[in-house]
Amino acid sequence: MSKNKFIIPVTVVCPIYNERQNIEKFLIHTRNFERVIFVDSGSNDGSLEKIHKAGREVYHFEYKNGGAKKRQFALDNLVDPDDWVLLLDADEEVTLDLQKEIVDIVNQISNSTKVFTCKKIFHFMGKRFKFGGFSFRAIIFFKPCNARFEKLSGVQFDSLPMEVHERIVTDQEILPLKNGLLHNDYNGLSHYINKHNHYSDWEAQVRLRYLLGNIQQSNAINSNLFGNTQERRRFLKLLINRFSFEPLIWFFYHYIFLLGFLEGRRGLIAALIRMQYIQNVKAKLYELRLDR
Repeated sequence: MSKNKFIIPVTVVCPIYNERQNIEKFLIHTRNFERVIFVDSGSNDGSLEKIHKAGREVYHFEYKNGGAKKRQFALDNLVDPDDWVLLLDADEEVTLDLQKEIVDIVNQISNSTKVFTCKKIFHFMGKRFKFGGFSFRAIIFFKPCNARFEKLSGVQFDSLPMEVHERIVTDQEILPLKNGLLHNDYNGLSHYINKHNHYSDWEAQVRLRYLLGNIQQSNAINSNLFGNTQERRRFLKLLINRFSFEPLIWFFYHYIFLLGFLEGRRGLIAALIRMQYIQNVKAKLYELRLDR
């Protein structure tokens, strides 16, 4: 296997919306994959021109209330259920070691029903973080016939161009990939903060539905302290949501408990942004409850 000349028989699925700053590097990092599919929701910043020039596929997506979001739309309509699929965001990089690991899996267990989690290694303001707990594991590599996205409906902000909160649900064996995925957004801090402001709109709506007991779920992830990684995350988030001082909990969790202070000034900024995000969610939730 040469350094640049090998083809990975895997389909990459990437949802995008105005990712001009990230897309060129993404196209380079995924050049060895047999097929790369972009699902776009109205980009107007030049992203699509770069993709077309690279000869990759782009599909226009328009959300219909109650329907599938971008990734699930692609899994349902654009790929074969028995093909290996890798879910990526435009600000994520597949290292050469991870590519080789994926090739080995495809070659060794092509008929497997296993699904794979990958650690998303957090880069922030130009630096890779080792501390702070901002990196996390998510299911990103599987065959569509063996997994699908959790669906939460009845939420006002379902039509946001980005996808948030949903997680992959499967009843198959879940295994970890040894190599991590690099998460490095080249759009800058203003874009990062603005994106999370939109995320907080959506999460406030989700929390309101949980409080009212009328959120509709299908293929839902269970809340279980002793379950898998996603079930533990769901349990802890639902527990912590109940505390009025939740923003401070998250700050101390990332900055003190998980040693985020060892990342210096960047670690402090990241922890403060995380705290502010949760504060925004709780403030918007309070406003929603006042309006009822």
